[in-house]
Amino acid sequence: MKIFYENPTSMRLKANVWLNDEMHELAAGQSLDLPVNRGDQVSFKVGRFSAKHTLSYQSPQASFAIQPNKTLQTAFFAVVFVLVMALFFVKNPPTTLVTIGVVIGLILYEAMMYFIGYRARPKH
Repeated sequence: MKIFYENPTSMRLKANVWLNDEMHELAAGQSLDLPVNRGDQVSFKVGRFSAKHTLSYQSPQASFAIQPNKTLQTAFFAVVFVLVMALFFVKNPPTTLVTIGVVIGLILYEAMMYFIGYRARPKH
């Protein structure tokens, strides 16, 4: 099995890949060849603050690319843009309401990044 780690936004962030509890570390732009057999468990985790995900593969010759979830990032920036435009039209919103909204928004974004911030896509 070949695993590629593609993360153009953060070159310092490392990915950890486990094959039956044996850890391998990947830097951005690197690839890893794993000698997998049927029944082996392959999982990955990017950085310290993300969840560990298991790869569901059907063939030992499969190849995957670990990538940031662009859909999540695009949706977050779209929501931020809409909120900034709303604040522009509302002229003098209450400061505490804006502060609470920003804190809750960041907490939700970080929670989403923890669970679905990175994914492994099959390469064909």
